[in-house]
Amino acid sequence: MDTAQDTQNLNQSQAQPPSCGDSRHLIEVRDSPGKGLGIFAKANIPRGTRILAESSLIKFNENEQPTAKTIMQAFESLSPSQQESYLELHNYACDLDKQILESQTGQTWDELPEMHQRVLGIYTANSFGSIHLLASRFNHSCLPNTTHLYNPTLDKETFHTIQDISAGEELLISYMDGSNWVKSKRQEYLQKWGFECNCPACEDTRKAEPKRRNGWSYHY
Repeated sequence: MDTAQDTQNLNQSQAQPPSCGDSRHLIEVRDSPGKGLGIFAKANIPRGTRILAESSLIKFNENEQPTAKTIMQAFESLSPSQQESYLELHNYACDLDKQILESQTGQTWDELPEMHQRVLGIYTANSFGSIHLLASRFNHSCLPNTTHLYNPTLDKETFHTIQDISAGEELLISYMDGSNWVKSKRQEYLQKWGFECNCPACEDTRKAEPKRRNGWSYHY
């Protein structure tokens, strides 16, 4: 469970000057009702702002498929303080992820040591292909106001606003690829993270017309 101390630590880690190559001084991590922690604007943020450029805590080569063994090895290679920060992230493994990890370890999920369950669950719940401490706090919306991609020049995952953000508004990304999926398929996909989306694109299934925002289109 997220704690007040977790929030304080995260906000201290993001309080860096603009010289870090992003505008993280304009955001803060705080409670998001029904979602745990989220990232919110501390001031108005214009569309197109690079809000975050973050190096990975754990990263695998592009052609390397992480396994239970290599994930545990990567965690064990972290410093004690990095391990502590990692273990503060959300922990969730869906049934499919558990089955994959079980096949890799030769053990059932319940037979795995508790720490292994925790480390592997955190990885499956927070990986963008790599683990980022602050970026892991972005929550999902099928109509996101923020997008992200890996910047090879910076060797960082970068996050940019795709609309004007008002002070106090939560910054949201899509955990999907933006495909024109019907709600049932979106909700099925999001079970990987163990939640049902209630964003504006999902809240009213009776409407026949797709909702659009910034090039994203969804049918009900």
